[in-house]
Amino acid sequence: MKAMSRVDPTTPDVHLVEIDWGVDRSGDEPDDDEMARWLSRALCFVGHAPAIVSVRVMSSPEIAALNAAYRKKEKPTNVLSFPAGDEQVEGRALLGDIALCLEIVREEAAEQGKPLEAHIAHMLVHGVLHLTGMDHEQDDEAERMERLETEIVADFGFQDPYGVRARDEETR
Repeated sequence: MKAMSRVDPTTPDVHLVEIDWGVDRSGDEPDDDEMARWLSRALCFVGHAPAIVSVRVMSSPEIAALNAAYRKKEKPTNVLSFPAGDEQVEGRALLGDIALCLEIVREEAAEQGKPLEAHIAHMLVHGVLHLTGMDHEQDDEAERMERLETEIVADFGFQDPYGVRARDEETR
């Protein structure tokens, strides 16, 4: 199912998010509009110019193939980001794509004892921060990114995503 969502009704022309579901929903996932609002608010939080972001919610085999092709890691992961470059579409930056593996995110949420909705929000924020050029390869970059993620998801009403797991465990 594809859904195009304009987000943040007070500023409907700021960010545009497309959510594409490549897996079946079981009903406990947040809806497309909520996911799009989180992404828009994350972009607003970091002061990003109007942007377009695409999200594909996918299976473990699908994300494992992407992880192998682009990161040379032969296993599924929770989230991947693919920046688009400098292209503009109708006054918005074509920011890029986020691949989110629902199966892995669901497993991690259960392992970490957090609500699925909170972990999906965190992974979307993590992905969008990568699209804006942030990284966690160096300790100072990781600290900055984790601090921003924590502030943003707190703004959504969720607890510190890093309070549940060890600081050094980033993503799979």
